[in-house]
Amino acid sequence: TPRKKEALAFLGKANMELLSSPPTEAQENYTVVKGDSLDRIARKQKSNPELIQRLNHLPNINLQIGQVLFVPQLSTSLEIDRPLGIVILKNHDQFLKSYSLLSFPPKGSQKKPPQTTTIVDRIATSGNKRTAFGDKKYPDSERIILLRSSGNIVAAQATPITPAPTTIAPSPNTSTNTVATADVTATTPAMPPGFVLSREDLIELFPFVTKETSVTID
Repeated sequence: TPRKKEALAFLGKANMELLSSPPTEAQENYTVVKGDSLDRIARKQKSNPELIQRLNHLPNINLQIGQVLFVPQLSTSLEIDRPLGIVILKNHDQFLKSYSLLSFPPKGSQKKPPQTTTIVDRIATSGNKRTAFGDKKYPDSERIILLRSSGNIVAAQATPITPAPTTIAPSPNTSTNTVATADVTATTPAMPPGFVLSREDLIELFPFVTKETSVTID
């Protein structure tokens, strides 16, 4: 199992590098015209604006007339493999990348066939308010992928942990004890219910899925 996960991780990294390589004639290219925006191009080409920005390595959402963009035409699905502890992203039913699960609901003792569900919504929030791609608060927003059944795909939250005070023995030059606390606050990932990915992995996965993306849970 560790070797298989390692092999999938290596293959996934190579696939992502290939997917985000400079456009070629064999790929779906689009030339920016007057009035275009990433949202408008995505709607016309049935793609995702955030994915277009990421795969074209654009520093922001501003475009120039005549600019050539690679517009991915993907058909993605997810497979949640609890025995391996990974989420597999597929494109046209072919492996694209895997993401390690930090925690997930137990499968149970009874043997059950894999369950198929769909994504109901993709939610990005900032300060308890929904935000969307293009908003200033979007890059730092919290993400969650809502499944129609069997839980959600969420990110681990960084929870501050302040170490307990430590009593230090009396110094030879003083008659009182000194109580010291750590200067640095430690953090540890909190595991909310659901299928938990690292924040980095969930942010990468987020634009690859849409409402009604098929999800298989084993």
